[in-house]
Amino acid sequence: MQSTVARALDDEFQRTAKAEGIALDELVAQIATLLNCRARQIYNYRCGKTPLPAESVPVLCRRFRSQALLFALVSLCDEQVDAPDDFDLVRLVSQQARKHLSHHERMLEAFEDGVISSAELSELENSKDRLIRGVLELHAIAVDDYRRRTKLDKERCGLNSHK
Repeated sequence: MQSTVARALDDEFQRTAKAEGIALDELVAQIATLLNCRARQIYNYRCGKTPLPAESVPVLCRRFRSQALLFALVSLCDEQVDAPDDFDLVRLVSQQARKHLSHHERMLEAFEDGVISSAELSELENSKDRLIRGVLELHAIAVDDYRRRTKLDKERCGLNSHK
């Protein structure tokens, strides 16, 4: 079974090759050169046969112009999240929706004059990262809630089977 990081790495290869209009083999060769390894080793990273070295992650994030690998690593931390009560959850989701709208509004403003400045691009990048962190936080809450409910259901089934 492919690990979370290996799956994210493979997805990034597929996405980047398609976005740049280059053959996957060509991208693999470029990355192998960047990481000072052979194309076969890149394949091993992508399929999960060999763990991706931590020092390769920043290099790959820059090359892919994405933080997907970083987020895949963060997801492995499995930080315990306390699920908020229903009112707080609605408030959190509402705040996240407002942040999304604000981000898209900034993006439209950046395109308004036909030229995006480096400052605007930097702000959009930071805004995007904040949005992704917010989505990951909400997802972690959902995962924690699912696990908690599944555990409770299993405990109930265990209690009922002893009667």
